[in-house]
Amino acid sequence: MVGDLILSGLRIPAFTPSELRFGYFETAATIPALLYETRLVMFNLFRRRAAKQRVSRKYTADEITIGPMLAADLPAVWRLERASSRTPWPVSLFQDLIEDSRHTVLAAKVGTRLVGYLLYEHKGEIGHIANICVHVEYRRRGVASCILTSVLKRMRKEGFAASELEVRQTNMDAQLFYKKFGFITYEIIAAGYPDTQEDCFLMRLPLAEQSHNTLRY
Repeated sequence: MVGDLILSGLRIPAFTPSELRFGYFETAATIPALLYETRLVMFNLFRRRAAKQRVSRKYTADEITIGPMLAADLPAVWRLERASSRTPWPVSLFQDLIEDSRHTVLAAKVGTRLVGYLLYEHKGEIGHIANICVHVEYRRRGVASCILTSVLKRMRKEGFAASELEVRQTNMDAQLFYKKFGFITYEIIAAGYPDTQEDCFLMRLPLAEQSHNTLRY
């Protein structure tokens, strides 16, 4: 239809009142979903323009060491967690999860400096990413991508059928980041974050071909 909006290579159709009135959409929920996707695309467009103004060296996978989090890492982990999260996890929780066989807790370092971490829970055939964090000085420099790429490769080797995670409705940077890896939103929990009453977006990435048949979206 004439009047379609094209943003960042994505065509967003301009619908007529009659199309909206007489069932162009299969469900009423499609309209807010389309509006949300439009807002997300616009946000991404402005974000990429702003990113061009920042010139920071990108790190490669060869420069980042990813391995099991150690007890000696916990002081740096706590400082990073406290600086990055509205509701930081206590250091005692990290200690417990390091020793829990149902969780994999990984630390990312550049040289000897802790620059990020990720932990995931083993939930049957699902690898549930519960916490991922990158030091503010190393964000948008390829560190998060290296960490997530390494973890997804690890999950595939361990035989997980899919990876899942949760993200706040307002955290569009995170949503775009996970979408880049193929994660899709399969459920929205209203007011899923008690501290802000934000909706919680549940996202999933199939890791094996058979997951398309064994997992429901």
